Parts: sequence; C-alpha cells; structure tokens
Amino acid sequence: MLHSDDVQTLYKICKILGVGTVRIKDNQCVYFISNKTDLINKLFPILDKYTLLTTKYLDFLDIKEVINLLNIS
Repeated sequence: MLHSDDVQTLYKICKILGVGTVRIKDNQCVYFISNKTDLINKLFPILDKYTLLTTKYLDFLDIKEVINLLNIS
C-alpha cells in the first residue's frame, strides 16, 4: 500500500501495463492484478528482466511458482 499522494504513479503503471486495478481507501492506495494470465504475461516478464534487489525478490519467486503451478493444473 502506498499513501494516496502516490495514486497517480499507480494509475500510470496500470495504464502502461494495460492490466490491473487501482483502489483507494482512506489515505492509502493499492494496485493489484487479479488475473493470473495477466500476471504471467505482463508483470512476471518485467520482474524477471529487472530483478528486485531486496528480499521482495524471494517473495516474487514464491508467488511466481504458485501461480505457475496453478496455471498447470
């Protein structure tokens, strides 16, 4: 979640990727992609190319593995 001051950045990300939704509640905003095909085809290639440099990278690998397993079954 980000502060609502950052909502324009999230809208720009949403527009560039062409997928996802921005939601605002109180003073916080969040961008999320709920469609697993959109995750696999849009977000994952970006995060594979531009690797996260924090422990969030390990979270990404776990999420990617789960989504890929769900996509197989």
